[in-house]
Amino acid sequence: MAQINEWIEAGHVFAGFISFLIMMALSFVPAFPIPLIAGTIATTFDFWPALAISWGGTVVGASLMFLFVRHFFQSWALRKIERWAKVEGFLNLLQQNGFLAVLIARIIPVLPSAAINMFGGIAGISFSSFFVATVLGKFPTMLAYTLAGHNIANDRWLTVIWVSLFSGVLFLIGVQLKKKWS
Repeated sequence: MAQINEWIEAGHVFAGFISFLIMMALSFVPAFPIPLIAGTIATTFDFWPALAISWGGTVVGASLMFLFVRHFFQSWALRKIERWAKVEGFLNLLQQNGFLAVLIARIIPVLPSAAINMFGGIAGISFSSFFVATVLGKFPTMLAYTLAGHNIANDRWLTVIWVSLFSGVLFLIGVQLKKKWS
């Protein structure tokens, strides 16, 4: 692991590929701060490659987890979920408004990314709806945190303000959407 970290920090030829794989793998891990890693990647690479690595890695990872859950665990998970009314309610929301529910859950990162990937695979939404909603929904967060990571060395306070404003706007949107859907 130390060797991989040294390669990334030194900008080794494999650093971009390794960073992409890390972002892919993190899509399978619940409650891991993916935006923090995206910001870290942006401190190593130029802005556009860092954005492509972070955004692409999370989209590919989310898609792989969706397909894995859909093909290997969907029927088992549906039987287990019947016990929990709130989870079943969220699955119903996904089944009725799959594209919109995934898009909003991606834009407003209240749920862990891995949970969205898993529930998307369990719900009966199409892969194409999940994929397009993931591509569009992950872009604002990856853009914001890549920009923050890229600019943190230049102006820490401006970066803190930017991330705080972005997070605050997402929080307010989330509160309004929760009121509407409740």
